[in-house]
Amino acid sequence: MNLCRTSKGWWIIAAAFVAACGEPKPAASPPTASNTGVAPSVTPTLTREDRLALAQAVALPDGVLVRTAAGNLARYTTGLELVADAKVEPRVASIAVAGQQAYAVLRDGQVVRVSESLAIEPIATIEPGDPTWLDIHGDELLVFSVMPASHRARLDRIRIADRKITSIAISAGNSAASSIGQPSTFLLDRDRVWFGIDAGEWGGATGRVDLVTNSVAMIEGDPEPVFGIVAAPNDRVWIYGGLIHMGATSGFISEIVGNKAIKRFTREAIGVEKERATNPAALPIVKVARRGTGLRILVWHELFDVSTDLATWTKVATLEAREHRGRPDAVGNYPATVSMIDVGGTTVLATVRDGLVILRSGKLAPASP
Repeated sequence: MNLCRTSKGWWIIAAAFVAACGEPKPAASPPTASNTGVAPSVTPTLTREDRLALAQAVALPDGVLVRTAAGNLARYTTGLELVADAKVEPRVASIAVAGQQAYAVLRDGQVVRVSESLAIEPIATIEPGDPTWLDIHGDELLVFSVMPASHRARLDRIRIADRKITSIAISAGNSAASSIGQPSTFLLDRDRVWFGIDAGEWGGATGRVDLVTNSVAMIEGDPEPVFGIVAAPNDRVWIYGGLIHMGATSGFISEIVGNKAIKRFTREAIGVEKERATNPAALPIVKVARRGTGLRILVWHELFDVSTDLATWTKVATLEAREHRGRPDAVGNYPATVSMIDVGGTTVLATVRDGLVILRSGKLAPASP
């Protein structure tokens, strides 16, 4: 297994292009719900290859809803049996669930309801951008979009009752990571939206949007690539991630205290070790989830049960799943896992090339057809 992580060097090319072609155009006028876009369409039956290449999974009360890498949808029972699938046009950019109701944002900015049969009903359309995240906050839908050419972002707040849209402009600061990377991991925690940036060897960054004041703040410290953000025990917020680059490997978990990130766990190594020196290994932290009175943590391809003080790590299983290669000029791969969710008390992973994987009898086994 190639454990290197690809860089985000193509952002440098994009930055150079912008520099050559001039400044980006002024921001568009405030979005309105009257822009309905092209009516979305749904066609049933996906190929097996499409159902195996996943980009996101969310837990439903009676199963799992997944978004494929091609931007389509599939729904499974709690036993991970396929119920329905659908090819959606325009493609789905992100999904979210509140109780029995599922929602999606499409790549053209349409925000829609998703029924149990995967039929979709338009709600509103946001202004142009690259929508990357969707969640539900009380009586409103939140959509985070990035504008790669300008290295800026926008959070749209869509009130479900009257479809009114208000927007918050977001700047991720002037660090190397925010100039090269873009927000790619998110957490809605009460009245705050957290976002993290993974810019490979150029580091990472973390920011926060306050939904009460509509203000944005960047977090100081821990400039390592951020893979995820989690609501930790005792009302804390943790960021986690790491790096594998040119023989150096690392993994970390940090706690946000005020506007600073304070490291709570770290592993680092240089070169190839003949024998493992630590448990877990010095590899990026890919997923963290609360489980019972403790935590369940995926360290690249190894799953652990961990105490809340991060002192005790007990290996549960090893993931055997294919990863995505980086570009031909890059130094490695991205992790195989894109989501880790709890389905009826069982851990389920969504992977980039092997579909859904379920933890059974101490083993992670493929469950997708």
